[in-house]
Parts: sequence; structure tokens; C-alpha cells
Amino acid sequence: MNIVDNSYRSLNEKFDNSLQSWQSHLEVSMQRTVDSQLSFFQQADTSMARVCGGLLETARVLVAAHDNRQFANGGSNHG
Repeated sequence: MNIVDNSYRSLNEKFDNSLQSWQSHLEVSMQRTVDSQLSFFQQADTSMARVCGGLLETARVLVAAHDNRQFANGGSNHG
């Protein structure tokens, strides 16, 4: 083999190693992004469920207060 062949072979190996390194880096980075997004949306879903649960409970209290008021007024709609 001559010097040019050896240099070319060495350059090719370095380039292959570089590509493999970048591929690994990209795969890890993308997995972190996916994991982060999944965590975000799971936390958002949990928070939204709490908010909706609180709104439902508030609505129940308001309906009960309205019903009690109606009952106290003898069923009249004149507050």
C-alpha cells in the first residue's frame, strides 16, 4: 500500500467514527426530547384533571346552594 491509500483509509475510518458518534448523540438527544415531551403532557393531563375536578366540585356546590335557596324561598323564582 502506498501513503495515499493509507491516508485515505485512515480518513475514511475517522469519518465513519465521527458519523457513528453523531448518530449516537442524535439518538440520545431525540430520546431525551421524547421523554421530556411525554413527561410534560402527562403532568399537563394530571393538572388538567385536577382543575376539571375542582370545577366540577364547584359546580356541585353552586347547584346545591341554588337548590337550597330555591327550597328556602318556597320554590319561588323570585330571589
